[in-house]
Amino acid sequence: MPYRPVDLMYDTGEADKGPDYQDGALISVPQPVTPLLPDSDNEEEEEEPSDPLYKHPKAISGKKLKQLLKLPSSFVGFDANEFDTEFFPTQDMDTAPGDTNLEPIIQTYGDETTFESPIALAVGIDKNGVKIPMKMRESIGLNSGFHEFLKVKKGTLIRNPLVMKNGNKAYSPHHYSPHFHQISQLIPSFLNHPLDTLPTKDELLGYHAESGTYLDSEGYPCESHRVCRINHRVRLQTEQLADEAANWVLEVPKNSQQVFEADGTPKSKFSPIWPIAAHREVNGLYEFDCMNWISEKDPIVEEVGVLPSHFVFTDKWTTTVPSRFIKAKARVVAGGNWEAEPDNPFENFSPTAGAVLNRMFDAYCVYRGFYILSTDCTQAFLNAKTKRPIFVRPPHGFRRPGFVWSLNKHLYGLKSSPKAWMDCLIGHLTSPEQGFQTWIEDRTILRYYDETDGTEIICEVFVDDIKWGTNNKKRCQRVIDHLQKSFKITLDGEIKSYLGMRYRYDRKAGVMRVDQTSYIQTMIKRFDLDARDADGKYIHKDRITPLPAMASGKDLKKAMGPITESDHDWQMKHNSMPRIIGSLIHAMVHTRPDIAFAVSLLSRSMAKPEPYHFKACRYLLCYLRNTQDLCIVHDKRNMMAAAPHFLQAFVDSSFGDCEVTARSTSGFVVSFGGSPIEWEAKRQSLVTMSTMESEYVAASKCVSSIQYLQKLMDFLQITRSDQPVVCWEDNAACIAISSAPPGVHRSRSKHIAVKYHNVRENCENGNVVLSQIWTEHQVADIFTKSLAVKPFQRFRDVLLGTKTLDEMMQDHMQPQKSSLKKTARVKPNPVCCRKCRLQVQQKPYEPNYLAPWPYKAVPIVEGSLVGRLIGMPVG
Repeated sequence: MPYRPVDLMYDTGEADKGPDYQDGALISVPQPVTPLLPDSDNEEEEEEPSDPLYKHPKAISGKKLKQLLKLPSSFVGFDANEFDTEFFPTQDMDTAPGDTNLEPIIQTYGDETTFESPIALAVGIDKNGVKIPMKMRESIGLNSGFHEFLKVKKGTLIRNPLVMKNGNKAYSPHHYSPHFHQISQLIPSFLNHPLDTLPTKDELLGYHAESGTYLDSEGYPCESHRVCRINHRVRLQTEQLADEAANWVLEVPKNSQQVFEADGTPKSKFSPIWPIAAHREVNGLYEFDCMNWISEKDPIVEEVGVLPSHFVFTDKWTTTVPSRFIKAKARVVAGGNWEAEPDNPFENFSPTAGAVLNRMFDAYCVYRGFYILSTDCTQAFLNAKTKRPIFVRPPHGFRRPGFVWSLNKHLYGLKSSPKAWMDCLIGHLTSPEQGFQTWIEDRTILRYYDETDGTEIICEVFVDDIKWGTNNKKRCQRVIDHLQKSFKITLDGEIKSYLGMRYRYDRKAGVMRVDQTSYIQTMIKRFDLDARDADGKYIHKDRITPLPAMASGKDLKKAMGPITESDHDWQMKHNSMPRIIGSLIHAMVHTRPDIAFAVSLLSRSMAKPEPYHFKACRYLLCYLRNTQDLCIVHDKRNMMAAAPHFLQAFVDSSFGDCEVTARSTSGFVVSFGGSPIEWEAKRQSLVTMSTMESEYVAASKCVSSIQYLQKLMDFLQITRSDQPVVCWEDNAACIAISSAPPGVHRSRSKHIAVKYHNVRENCENGNVVLSQIWTEHQVADIFTKSLAVKPFQRFRDVLLGTKTLDEMMQDHMQPQKSSLKKTARVKPNPVCCRKCRLQVQQKPYEPNYLAPWPYKAVPIVEGSLVGRLIGMPVG
């Protein structure tokens, strides 16, 4: 039904249905809750509103109304001669509409006409505040919410905003009044319904009453005003239900025995939400034609064997803050652990897009200014056909005695399912119709490039979640539409969330922020760290750094202090170190490199944790709670400023800081235009002999990461500089050994394994250069030790991409060497060197790295006390 502007005057309910007709006669007209204009019966009793627009139309002259509405000098509207006045209702609602004719609320001004009250026309009421019947509104062209004043010639009648009486267009965009928005702003001031909005310009120009849609200025179909209002109401109700569900404790069943009886009857405890989810999953299997029933006594079944299956129940939540409940999901999973091991261990291997590839995808899209879309493939594994006979026993509650499932397509849980799905999806994308190419190093990223018009589409696949980046949205939509013919793919639109991460992407500003705020909040609730006292403060107070400042992990026990009763209670409740560390690793790997050292240090105690380790974990969780809004920032301006030198790295090492193994901790980060792409904080796999060697081993891992990203940049055809990538290092000996020819530092490097000498080779080839940096500017220092507050925050800003290296160095300037000089301290008694007979005097301290020795030798002066004592002739 086309939009009726009279609905703006009534609340939802019976009054919103409009007048009722039977055989063309008006039966009843709902009375308005609050009429726009005062009724004639109680006009004298009611207090007159202060707004002059609320006055009776007759009390406002045409000239005054023009001034109030800021309209042109002449009103514009419809011809008075073309209106059928028999449809105007009388003041007495019991009288039939055709019995009495009221004076039309239309006046003629020369060749142009207008309604006496444009506001009355806009909301569909007459001059007395009584609703105009629907037939009359359709007759004057109000069926689509059209309330603009249009210049039309005398003698024409507009029954639709687009069609005249003779079938020609009534107006063009040039007839559109510039005062439409001024009039629109007046309507909400007296509306009764809070959800109503006025039609847009596109809707007025291109409305289609039959479908409830209109074409915008670019020719795309859009939902009409009335449809948008209904969708808005549904969305509000859905959000309200989601809020209620978020506050409701949803118990997730552990197995299907808790949901169904043996005969398939749902149990009352988890009914109806989880039985409905299970039936929806099984119905989906039948829709995909995944299986057929076959007798257990079939010879093929007895020869191959039957695998068990079960339901996996999960509750889905959004990544928004606060997170909201989406749906209850049940998944049929086959017992793949009962399958026989294949002869080739890599036969069923299927890669997924890792965190490094995902961040490089985001950074590249921001740099190019691409649109980023996300899609989800429903029941992805069910699209891949089986190549061998597989038989599965149905899960509890869906069994038929004596029969099992013969699979036509793969189920979740089978060892061959991931690879079969990837082969199926990539086969469609790399077909001649689509023309995508896979990267030779990792086929989870694909690229399409059209040289004719410069269209580029890159695709990242993580099992059933697919992310698209493109500069041609229509072409990318056609690719997705092609996939929807073969797979059940849902287009989520512009990216808002991906793999549990929240995306805030402003394409025009060229800034993307990626965080895991929702996941951190869930983790805080899981470990009971959201409890507050009577004053509203957290019982376990917030922390500013992941761990207290300390030189190495040896001081962790001392830094944690004594164990209190509260610490003991929390440990007893959450006495699972792998569970805590696993939750922290997920945040660290994707968006929180600032906790990398703390997670690396605490993960070494998973096998045999002490009470102070649990206290340190809680300390780290309180830090995440305090900084849950921190995010990785991809800024296009920084990338453009760095081009073509996109990559830069920081590498550092802490020598022999592990008190158990005497091994060192190394850390590095590689950034693309200031955005962190890959980082690592890890204990080394060997015992190094010196600081130089530990730094050299750390640099080897960093150089390998740089080589990997360079190959990915070549695949994406990013023009990069021929100059070597700068890798910032604060150890002079490591820089010297990396640039010197083999054999120069033989005594210090002859025992280093060959695989670590890729640093020297890349430096010689001009691919990488190690440059020295001041220790207080070494960002990688955050990966090797627990720092104090100020240096930690200084490095964290650069690490997350909120600040550039130049900005950090400008804020924290390195002092000049002259300011480091100290006052000389002369010893009371000079030292005598009997061999050379020279007097040694201590010189003032100067930080000269080239001076081999901080003392200066001077000849003994003749005639001095020392000279006379050793028998030197006087003068």
